[in-house]
Amino acid sequence: MSASHIRTRYAPSPTGQQHIGGLRTALYNYLFARHHKGRFLLRLEDTDRKRYQPGSEQDIVSALQWLGIEWDEGYLKGGPQSPYQQSERREIYQRYATELVTQGAAYHAYDPSEELEELRKLGRGYDRRGASRSAAENRVLAARGVLPVVRLHTPPQGELAFDDLILGEVSRRTADMAVDPVLLKSDGLPTYHLASVVDDHLMAITHVLRSQEWLSSTGIHLLLYQALSWEPPHFAHLPPIMGKDGKKLSKRQGATAVLDLQTAGYLPQALCNYIALLGWAWDDKRERFSLAELIEHFSLAGIQRSPASFDLQKLQWHNRSYLQELPLAEFEALLYPYFEREEGTLSATRRRQIATAAPFVQPRIATLQEAPQWLIFCRPGASPPLVRSQMLKGSLRVPQAIAILQALQNELKQIYAQAAEAGALLKVLSQREGYPSGAFMALVRYTLSGSPVSLPMEALFALLPMAEAHQRLHRGLAELQERG
Repeated sequence: MSASHIRTRYAPSPTGQQHIGGLRTALYNYLFARHHKGRFLLRLEDTDRKRYQPGSEQDIVSALQWLGIEWDEGYLKGGPQSPYQQSERREIYQRYATELVTQGAAYHAYDPSEELEELRKLGRGYDRRGASRSAAENRVLAARGVLPVVRLHTPPQGELAFDDLILGEVSRRTADMAVDPVLLKSDGLPTYHLASVVDDHLMAITHVLRSQEWLSSTGIHLLLYQALSWEPPHFAHLPPIMGKDGKKLSKRQGATAVLDLQTAGYLPQALCNYIALLGWAWDDKRERFSLAELIEHFSLAGIQRSPASFDLQKLQWHNRSYLQELPLAEFEALLYPYFEREEGTLSATRRRQIATAAPFVQPRIATLQEAPQWLIFCRPGASPPLVRSQMLKGSLRVPQAIAILQALQNELKQIYAQAAEAGALLKVLSQREGYPSGAFMALVRYTLSGSPVSLPMEALFALLPMAEAHQRLHRGLAELQERG
């Protein structure tokens, strides 16, 4: 097989939001195909109608497009094996199910629901009872309204082996496999086993990169390939992604839905870079890759066998570094939607404030949604409440705090005239008045911004009109003088 003939696919089920695990599967399939100049397909495995959630298809598409993962054929794009939604390929699966029954590799099982429920209650797996019923018994059950399913004959003895491109030689005893799994449900829709095998063959998929949770199903799929006299694709089962606590990834570790991360203000290039490193490495040192560089360097040899660990703080570190490297104009443009989400339509004045603050905010945030909190103090109509205990930090006492604010009132006009040097001017003022610069700055910062943490003094004075600064100093003095 030449490299250009390599074909991979991402085949998600539209049963909810796209999460980190699924996105990594899509990314690895995409990178592998692109590295070998092959083709990457998107197929929707939507035959589980009970778990189907409307809108999931758009979530899948939006997540992939946001990350820059483009597919060559498949859902919404079409191709030689259209349609690429399994719910629209029912007749294809029924045809192959019939072929399997005809050659004796599968059978129609008329199992009353109450019998199957009893097996479940007893904690027992299927016992092949459908395979031993006579035609006459099946007719009686059909007359009662029992609808048949198609089940695969799994041999009670034997062993299946295949060479996994990540795990190496894998063997599985057929006695350990699910007994006679359902291939075609009573509603005529296929299960994952039949649909994925049929579609991977018809769509000429050469490499199946999927999560290790499907490893136990591979034996069933190999039996189907054998029964249909088809060459199976190469399998590569990816290591699971766990939380920092070593447990299955969940909301305990923070947001893991892709579009939730987008909403939170992660950059697609940062998320793509981080997800690629969840189980793959090019060397022991390098951690930064563009999408083009990932395509250039990606190989299955770099995928580890052990579970990967999702660390939200590490993702934030990646995102912070990407944000800091953005051209200022691009960073500024990304900020506006996050302010609009919290404040509504932005006035021209507010947009100027954001533009002024952008170079000060850029090195201080890990995600874009953090930006508005830095500018709450100068939001139109904002009047941050002041608490006396917050004004008197360290050894500072009321008379000293009053003297500091009065000194600043007297120098305010001069400081505003040189706002770009505000920090240096305030230090000079603190020395002249004989106060430690730390306590001096902390009081001024809190009085003007309403927060013990704020942008640099240069930004505070650039963003806060002088009249507003006078009012806040006056309010601070009133708070200090109220009880003496």
